[in-house]
Amino acid sequence: MQLNNNILYTNELINESSPYLLQHAHNPVNWKPWNSDVLKFAVEHNKILLISIGYSACHWCHVMEDESFTDLEVAKLMNEHFICIKVDREERPDVDQLYMEAVQIINGQGGWPLNCFALPDGRAFWGGTYFPKDNWLEVLNQIIYIKEKTPQKLEEQAEMIKKGIISNQSFMKNNSDNKQITDFEFIYNTISYQLDNLFGGSINAPKFPMPILYQYLLYYYSKTKNKELENHLILTLKNMAEGGIFDQLGGGFSRYATDNKWNIPHFEKMLYDNAQLISLYSNAYRKFKDPIYKTISERILIFIERELKADNGLFYCALDADSEGEEGKFYIWKKTEIEKILKEDTELFCKFYNVTENGNWENAKNILFINSNSSEVYKLFGFTKEEIIKKLENSSKKLFEERNKRIRPLTDNKIIVSWNALMIEALIDSYAAFNEEKYLNQAQKNLDLILKDYFIDEKLLRLKDNSGKIIYAMLDDYAFLIQNLISVFQHTGKEYYLHKAKGLTDFCLTHFYDNETALFYYTPDFENTLIIRNKEIYDNVIPSSNSVLFRTIYILSVIFDDAAYRKIYKKGISAIKSFLEKYPASFSNWIKLMMESENSSTIVSITGNKAKNYSKKINMEYLPDILVLFTEKDSKLPHFKGKLIEEKTMISVCSETECYLFTENLEEVNLFIKEKVSF
Repeated sequence: MQLNNNILYTNELINESSPYLLQHAHNPVNWKPWNSDVLKFAVEHNKILLISIGYSACHWCHVMEDESFTDLEVAKLMNEHFICIKVDREERPDVDQLYMEAVQIINGQGGWPLNCFALPDGRAFWGGTYFPKDNWLEVLNQIIYIKEKTPQKLEEQAEMIKKGIISNQSFMKNNSDNKQITDFEFIYNTISYQLDNLFGGSINAPKFPMPILYQYLLYYYSKTKNKELENHLILTLKNMAEGGIFDQLGGGFSRYATDNKWNIPHFEKMLYDNAQLISLYSNAYRKFKDPIYKTISERILIFIERELKADNGLFYCALDADSEGEEGKFYIWKKTEIEKILKEDTELFCKFYNVTENGNWENAKNILFINSNSSEVYKLFGFTKEEIIKKLENSSKKLFEERNKRIRPLTDNKIIVSWNALMIEALIDSYAAFNEEKYLNQAQKNLDLILKDYFIDEKLLRLKDNSGKIIYAMLDDYAFLIQNLISVFQHTGKEYYLHKAKGLTDFCLTHFYDNETALFYYTPDFENTLIIRNKEIYDNVIPSSNSVLFRTIYILSVIFDDAAYRKIYKKGISAIKSFLEKYPASFSNWIKLMMESENSSTIVSITGNKAKNYSKKINMEYLPDILVLFTEKDSKLPHFKGKLIEEKTMISVCSETECYLFTENLEEVNLFIKEKVSF
């Protein structure tokens, strides 16, 4: 029996601020939030933990809630036999990582919703993802039976999984590789076998944009001029932008496509995806100078500004996949709806965006994606290309205005520091590519706000809410923020940000660093409720926190000429290196970093009153191996020291060990970069 009126029930999640947790606050399940008191209670009463993890924009999380967690029969069984804990994976990625790894050991794969059973001390013994109601009841009854009849089996299983997780976490030990040169061609060839050269992206569906992988591929192309890779990059960037995964009316990308042509999205929109895709398309513009990449970057920026911007200028997490209980309802159209709005312009619009009477998706509904023969569409209607583009723009505007009258998907209004740091980096990349000062101003403003409002007792927060709840930052929050500080220093010349980056790096070395593996834990030593401290090393949709932090350590070692940082960097790379050729697709950001460092950065340092202007001109090109630094005043930093000459703007070009140029002539520098650096 399901509830007709959920307000009859209220559990402890009512006191939380997470939209995902609040969605479950009126379930008849006695959900509790993850905290040390709940864990202590489970131990004292010897009750099994049922840890259910998801996020607000997750469609299948909603489905399982509707089918099982609002059901009185299910709730009764869960409440009597388990301590039921609901976790927002975006608030507590440390909890999610631990139990996701457990479920992957058990089943070979994971996903959300993640449902994991653990002994009272937190050791997982069984779990899975989405379960229909009948299957879920079977699972609950089976675990209850085993606990009553043969509890030692749960203990044995939990200990086996714990050892598996510890083994996975310690696999870096004794793997140091003194080989100086990595076979980057072999690594690329291994990855290239997984690329779809017909539709772009990876082979098979579902397809995720994977911006960090494509940043690596763009970098590799710039070094090798591989024509096949160039074609693949252009194909992927084009098909993603023209597919249904991109909101053709409102801008912004959905999290992934369920088909292999990028046309059928899973409709949730995440800040972290869109921020990184701004950076990717901005860098693609810097490399290829195709104006469509600038247009896509700007449309994502407009979408984020319109839909995800908080009152304080920072950005919310996500938009839900569902509205009114239906996946994608906000975004999809019947042809008859379009006919009422566009009238005589209907056929042109429908032809261009693949809209049909029978629908290109479910139940005679249509997702808008650009016709693969769009150039042929221009010839069919007796107008010039410019006239057709204008008509399509006007039609899109009308439909967008009509769409805004619909009930919107839920906004997840958490403000997460690491995701906002990705957005700050996106703004900086947009500034560098398009020379739009407003993007740098917004980036600096948001960075200053985080520095001012998201620290307590010199410790960074991951998030906070109006009730006073705080969650301390994890390694990704620190790593991505340090990256911002270095980037803003590079583009403003303000050394305060650079020294703040160094201070936070030293904080991470004190509170996150593991000397035994030469890598960083994901959680700090002063805030941990887990039985095992994980290390995040695999690059996925978001780059791993370790790979980003080691990149910043490498850059700081160059800027400060710091031997200690250089040693830390080399030890960390040594711990990872032997895995790159085995699992290259999972280490794309590491590979890019290693290529950068093994090629040795070229440092362009500019001093004088035109320094910022010269820096902007150099940065508008795609030059990832070039570290551009500037100052308009005297500085003690090694690459500026003694180079400020009154009434002159001087440019020096150096490697980490020798200098090549010291000149006033920007064209001479540009020519040197073009001839001497392989791009």
